[in-house]
Amino acid sequence: MFRLSITYLLKWTVFAVSASTLGIGTIYSFKYLLLKTLELIHYSGISLYLWPVFGTLVCGLIIYRTSPGSAGEGMPAYMRAVNTENGNLSLKATVCKFFATLFTLGFGGSGGIIGPMVRVNSGIMASLGNLFMKIGFTEEDRRIITICGASAVCAAAFQSPIGAGFLAVEILKRANMRYLDLFPSIITSCLCVTLIRYLNLPDIFPFNISIVKDNFVLSKNILWIIALGFIAGGFSILYVKFYGWMRKFMERDSLSTINMLIGALIVSGIAFLVHQDLLSVSFSYIGNLTSGNGDWPFAKIFEGRTLFVVFILLAVMKGLTNSITVGSGLSGGFIGPSIIMGLFLGAAMAQFFGIQANSGVYYALLVAGMSGVLSGSLNAPIAAAIIGTEIFGAEYAVPATLSSIISFQIARSSYLYDAQNDS
Repeated sequence: MFRLSITYLLKWTVFAVSASTLGIGTIYSFKYLLLKTLELIHYSGISLYLWPVFGTLVCGLIIYRTSPGSAGEGMPAYMRAVNTENGNLSLKATVCKFFATLFTLGFGGSGGIIGPMVRVNSGIMASLGNLFMKIGFTEEDRRIITICGASAVCAAAFQSPIGAGFLAVEILKRANMRYLDLFPSIITSCLCVTLIRYLNLPDIFPFNISIVKDNFVLSKNILWIIALGFIAGGFSILYVKFYGWMRKFMERDSLSTINMLIGALIVSGIAFLVHQDLLSVSFSYIGNLTSGNGDWPFAKIFEGRTLFVVFILLAVMKGLTNSITVGSGLSGGFIGPSIIMGLFLGAAMAQFFGIQANSGVYYALLVAGMSGVLSGSLNAPIAAAIIGTEIFGAEYAVPATLSSIISFQIARSSYLYDAQNDS
């Protein structure tokens, strides 16, 4: 038994080191190329609202014809591979997925980067697992190393050593998480965060959270946090339902370039009418909401407490543009948009009640909104609560957890990913 335990530990260490190193390289190289692409577009002289059409043509006419499996969210492919195929993933689809996401988001499509990069790094690790199988590793080992690849990307994105490990496993089978999956996943996420901090790498998401001296009084705000959990759950249901409807309406599985072009034009039109930052990954929203700053659209019409209307509008529009982009067949994720929408809901409630930005109560509402929508849309309450706590701080564990549990209970019958329903 002791020898078996040592063997497992050695395997997990090898998996963790490999997955962490490659995961950091995958997501940081993608973000670098994404920002460079957006920078080149900015200086091109061509309107940003036209670029989603160009990205769609590259994906629809070139990348998807080479590898149809590189379309869509990315996370379902990872889930199906781990749950039914012992972690086996196509290397060609892995490579194409990276570039399909770059052309979608870099050229202005609305979506997140975590799901697609989970697919990319888990695919890289699956291919590495195939090589390990030639020297005596098993299909189960390949399955575990694929999970480690997903965990590394989540850890690098959130710098969440525990929550990221849970997310990579909880999203697979929420009813019965396997400890033999969870342990290597958490070892990987912990090692990944350690490496990032040792290398002093910048954050993927710009959470500008100030150190708050005035700790919020939970008993005075518990009702608002519970209410926000219900709101986040209801919002998650609408988000998931609209994406499901859009996916059917746009016949996403057919990968029609015409439908993708229609979707790209609609997304550009919404961004033109509402706010340019709805395009691409919308990193600015995270930075502005967590810092309490930002130039918001329609600020001359809605100011003071009425600014909550703008925050709700932007939350809805981010969900719409994200659902249209991915629902038409283009490559983008849902985790980043879920975080943004949750932050907007929390900020809207804070604005409605006149709560000062950067106060303890303000951050409690932000983390409750973020964790709530993340939990409700992904059906991953444990991971959502832990990630919110690790990002905002231990003092916000209660609002993050309460909102996550309530939202999950409200939205548990809604599935963002078909692969969750299969499991």
